Amino acid sequence: CIIFHYAKTKSEGAGFCYTSFGFLLLAFISTFLLEGKSNSLIPNEKFFLRIIHGASAVTAFILIFKPNYRFQIAVLLAESAITILTNWELLGITLFYLCFVMLFIHNYFKTNPKVKMTVLFTIHGLLLIPTFAFPKGIPGMALNFGYSIFMATFLFYAYSVQSDALSYLLPIRLSEKTIIKEKHGEELHLFDYGISDRQADLIIYKIKYRCSYKELAEKFYLSESSIKKEFSSIFKKFGVNKLDELFMILIQYKVVK
Repeated sequence: CIIFHYAKTKSEGAGFCYTSFGFLLLAFISTFLLEGKSNSLIPNEKFFLRIIHGASAVTAFILIFKPNYRFQIAVLLAESAITILTNWELLGITLFYLCFVMLFIHNYFKTNPKVKMTVLFTIHGLLLIPTFAFPKGIPGMALNFGYSIFMATFLFYAYSVQSDALSYLLPIRLSEKTIIKEKHGEELHLFDYGISDRQADLIIYKIKYRCSYKELAEKFYLSESSIKKEFSSIFKKFGVNKLDELFMILIQYKVVK
């Protein structure tokens, strides 16, 4: 409850850093309580892990108060690499793809996406190759690559199928589809886009309560067909095709009449 409250009331990324700090602090403490894996690829594993986990935990704690996505990603990448090389490959691969999602959220791939993705996946692949030295040998390494490919395929599949539904996480796609000129997070004045007073009331109520056509009709004492007709006009003005798409776009702004 504390985590979700903090995420809702504090600055962007603070909730993520709060949970990251707890996880990394636990990982740091575990280096004193648990035996290291004897087949780690890193010498003096415990000492090295204490330094990495400790530094990452301190960074995450600082980021609670001063969020910076670049440092968040740096922590994820460092932890991904160290967990892979200390025989926690599946956790390391998962952390890598969490980093990948974070980069998407912050529009890192808006420019030169192929080059950036190639560099990231090359580094990730090079970290997986030495895992053949673990007890499972080459089959284990093949399994690690298989899991990584599965994760990549799933994420790209989810994005391609649900690009509209997930577009609030990836505003780059939305900005190409609409006529909205304001930057994300700025005030968006509905009247500037030819929206009538009644249409503006419908839009603001929809954003606030996330209700259906039927619920809007009951609230504004209109027929459901009238509500649909109003939104059909709104869709044309914003260059979208359906209600969910309009909603996902507008929640990125401070919508006012």
